[in-house]
Amino acid sequence: MLSEELSKLKELHDEGAISDTEYAAAKDRLLNKSNALASPDHPNTKDLLGMTPSTYAIVMHLSQYATYVVPVVGGLIPIAMWVYGRDQNEFVNEHGKDLINFLISYYVIYMTVAVILCFVVIGLILLPILILTTLILPIFGAIAASKSQNYRYPFTIKFF
Repeated sequence: MLSEELSKLKELHDEGAISDTEYAAAKDRLLNKSNALASPDHPNTKDLLGMTPSTYAIVMHLSQYATYVVPVVGGLIPIAMWVYGRDQNEFVNEHGKDLINFLISYYVIYMTVAVILCFVVIGLILLPILILTTLILPIFGAIAASKSQNYRYPFTIKFF
């Protein structure tokens, strides 16, 4: 958390472990990093289809549910949204990378393994668990985006 990092930095400065210049530079880095990721109104934000970065990330997470209306579209929409918004806002880029890693890990790798394992019965247990997981986790991602927080999907292989 930002306040904890700032208080640790202050302690180091008070103990004399870092100089005034190092303290000011480190504090500035922490504050600017936090603002760039969390602030929906960050000045570097370009037009994200008329949405704030938080709203854009929420839509990106929830667009996965389009698969249940038109197959495959739920994977294409988040990819297209990430490609469109990744250079415009770091917050959107982080959510997009995590989302794409989730799609590749769960829908391509884990689902394929579970289907193959259906021949050995264990896949019959894994497949419903994976399906339930892919239904629930995008909601957690959207909630984190609404709070301007990053979200890491569990058990996701990091490709990006």
